[in-house]
Amino acid sequence: RAAPAKGIQDAFRAAFRNKSPKFCSETEDGETPAAPIKYENSQVQITKAYKSKRGTWIAEIHLNDPRACEYDRWFVVGPDGSAAYLDEGVWLVDAGDFNNDGKSEILFSISRYDRGGYELFYDQFTKRVSFEFSFH
Repeated sequence: RAAPAKGIQDAFRAAFRNKSPKFCSETEDGETPAAPIKYENSQVQITKAYKSKRGTWIAEIHLNDPRACEYDRWFVVGPDGSAAYLDEGVWLVDAGDFNNDGKSEILFSISRYDRGGYELFYDQFTKRVSFEFSFH
């Protein structure tokens, strides 16, 4: 676990903004239509961040706005500064070289409404495999 430098934080925030131009917004009648929410970069919080030996970062990003009712989202930023969306509604279980290829894989647990399971990212986040189930 590590604290990303400003340039890495900026890459995460830009990726978040690119992926999340609209958010679910709770209305008085209980419906949740997607609606644009203006937000400041200071509201985009990096709640957890991890760095590999090779300089790849993953982070959980949270929008600190009471109107937003979305899941926190995970992103990856490579050593070259390129960023990509990973998933939402998941929590990090572990990172390790599970298949002994000399590279780390990342394992997440799926925690969404009526859904559970696991998601494994591998080959520098270019591939993933999921095991997902429903509770009902």
